[in-house]
Amino acid sequence: MSARATDLSVIVVSHGHGEFLKDCIGSLARGLDGLAAEVLLVDNLGGTPEAALSSPPCPVRAQANPRPQGLARNTNQAARTAAGRYLLLLNPDTEFLSGSLAQAIRFLESNPAAGLLGCRLLNLDGSVQQSYRRFPTVPFALARGLAADRWPYRPRFYRRGLMEGERLDTPTPVDWVLGAFMLMRSADLFAIGAMDEGFHLYYEDVDLCYRLRQRGLATYYWPDVRVRHLWKRASAGAALGRHRMWHVQSLCRYFWKHGYMLRPRPEPA
Repeated sequence: MSARATDLSVIVVSHGHGEFLKDCIGSLARGLDGLAAEVLLVDNLGGTPEAALSSPPCPVRAQANPRPQGLARNTNQAARTAAGRYLLLLNPDTEFLSGSLAQAIRFLESNPAAGLLGCRLLNLDGSVQQSYRRFPTVPFALARGLAADRWPYRPRFYRRGLMEGERLDTPTPVDWVLGAFMLMRSADLFAIGAMDEGFHLYYEDVDLCYRLRQRGLATYYWPDVRVRHLWKRASAGAALGRHRMWHVQSLCRYFWKHGYMLRPRPEPA
C-alpha cells in the first residue's frame, strides 16, 4: 500500500450524534497503523462539537447538510468525494477497540471474491452483538415483528436466520453484516451503483450485501477487529415513531425490490 496515496476513507454520518464523535474518530488511531487515511464526516442534523474534531488521528473533512437526508444518500455523497481506494462505513456511536485495518484490507486484496468485511461488534458490557445473519425472508421478518426473541420457543427457521449458536472466530463468509462497520473497495461500491437512496434508514446494509452477492462478491465476518457499538441507543426513544415507520418502509422496499419472499437466498459467492 502506497504511503503517497490514500488507502482508506472512513465515512461517518452523524444524525445528531455529536456526543459520540470524539470517541468514534479518536479511537481510529488504534487501527490505522500502516495506512494513509482520511475521515469524511457528514453532519446530517447539526450539533457536531468542535472537540470532536480536535487532534484526530488522520485528516477530517466535515460537511454539514443544509437539510437532513437519508443514510444511504449521505453515504453516497461522502463516497463520491473520497480519495481512498477502500471505504469504511462506520456508525458514529462506535469506538474502535482493537485490530488492524491494514490487515483487513490485505485480506480483501488477496481475496478478489471477497467484497465486504464486517467486524466483531461488542455491547457496552463487552458481550458480542449478533451482527451477522442470513438474508431475511417474509416469515422471518414477520416473526421478528411479532417479538419472536421473547417467545418461549422460537421456530427453527427463525433461529437459523439469526445464525443462532454459530460461533465465528475466524474470517467467515456470511449473508450480511450490520452496517455499523462495513469495509469494502471503493470501486465495488460504485460498480453496483452505490447505496440505494430509496432506503431512508434500515435495510440499506442488507441490500448492499445482497447486491454484492449478485455480483459474485461475498460478505465476510472479520472477528479480529473489535468495535464497541452502542446499538439502538439513538433510536430507543422513537420505537413507535419515525424510526418504526422507516423500518417498515425499508423492509417492504427490500422485498419488493428483490422479489425475495420465500425463495432461497442467492448462492454463496
